[in-house]
Amino acid sequence: MLRIVCLGDSITYGYPYGPETSWVALTEQKLNQYLATSRMGNLAQGTTSKQSATNPVVQMINRGVNGETLGEMRERFSRDVVTTPRPTHVIIMGGTNDAWWGWSSKESQKHLEAMVAEAKRHGIQPLVGVTIPICRKLVEREFAISQEEIQVMVDWLDSFREWLQRTSPAPLIDFYSALWDAGALDGRAEYFSDGGHPNRAGYAAMAEAAFRALSSLLVPPTY
Repeated sequence: MLRIVCLGDSITYGYPYGPETSWVALTEQKLNQYLATSRMGNLAQGTTSKQSATNPVVQMINRGVNGETLGEMRERFSRDVVTTPRPTHVIIMGGTNDAWWGWSSKESQKHLEAMVAEAKRHGIQPLVGVTIPICRKLVEREFAISQEEIQVMVDWLDSFREWLQRTSPAPLIDFYSALWDAGALDGRAEYFSDGGHPNRAGYAAMAEAAFRALSSLLVPPTY
């Protein structure tokens, strides 16, 4: 079985709904449905397609904590990732709260690099989720902050995303593009609950992005 730990903040947790609505749960469903009807899924289970549907090939473990920064994720990395029984992969996504609190982007980069390195030391394959955009007009309305303050956050997130795209320490899952409206130069309003967190449609769009990336990357182990 593939056991994928998903380490993140409220956007991984599934806020404001809960883990059952998160991109993590939706991606697990999509991957198992896909693998159950594919030769890869049947070989991994050594069963028929009908049997594979009732014996999942992929388990995705939600380790999202509301409000966390990348530094806080690093502090619990050993507990929530390394000590998980037989993890094969970890998906790390964060940065939105770092931007919100105005932490140094270079420090945030170091925290992410350290987590990727620790995963590799323990034989866990790391992947990095590209942080989603925010929807300016909804953030301004829901959080009562100025466009100037929002621009500071946007600049931080843009800089962090560009760093990831240039020098990512691990393969990327592009959640950003899934929720970005290139025409409006803003997050797609129909995908957000409050401008910073996805709604149900937004989490479904994130799950589709994760499914596309993972279905081409993952090869079930033989043990």
